[in-house]
Amino acid sequence: MIDRYILSLDPAQLRDYSALSAVRMRYDKVCRKVLYDLVNMERRQRIGYDEIVQWASAAYNTPDFHYRSLEPPLCLLDATGPGLALRDMFRLNGIRVVPIMITSGQ
Repeated sequence: MIDRYILSLDPAQLRDYSALSAVRMRYDKVCRKVLYDLVNMERRQRIGYDEIVQWASAAYNTPDFHYRSLEPPLCLLDATGPGLALRDMFRLNGIRVVPIMITSGQ
């Protein structure tokens, strides 16, 4: 039985919006497939990188994400732009993130 949470962070430069979403991944025995339920989504603008890390870390440490699942949340991070620097900041907070790089072209 799969029941896990996924946090996804798209950090932005100072003027743009940063976006943080929480998704619950669960296995439905009737449908025989994994379903994804959006639990929460937030955007914040004009916040520094340290505030982005504090915001996402607070979400990661939400008790519901830990006691309702056998595994800690999976944290996905847009690693383009400021993402790689933020990855290092998350590591300092003891949070392992999976960096994802999306690029155009080949």
